[in-house]
Amino acid sequence: MRPHMRSPKSRCCRRDPDSVSGGDAVIQVRVPPNVSVLQVVVLRNGVDVTGAFVAKDLTTLQGLVGGLNVGANVILVKMRSDGSILTKAIVQN
Repeated sequence: MRPHMRSPKSRCCRRDPDSVSGGDAVIQVRVPPNVSVLQVVVLRNGVDVTGAFVAKDLTTLQGLVGGLNVGANVILVKMRSDGSILTKAIVQN
């Protein structure tokens, strides 16, 4: 699956078909090299799900995100400091 991405410097939401169960999905978020994973917040349909993610390396977060709605779900990655959006993806469930 390749969701819509807004920023070429950020990659959001690699989701493999075998990593989905019901309303849950393993999602990987990659931030630009000049941004620490500690500087971002991940939102699922407006709800903060940052706590579901762990750092895989300096620029990659991965987590099991639950509560996905049937149909389209919006995943946003924002800067903690000012709320600016680094990337936006639509994940279909």
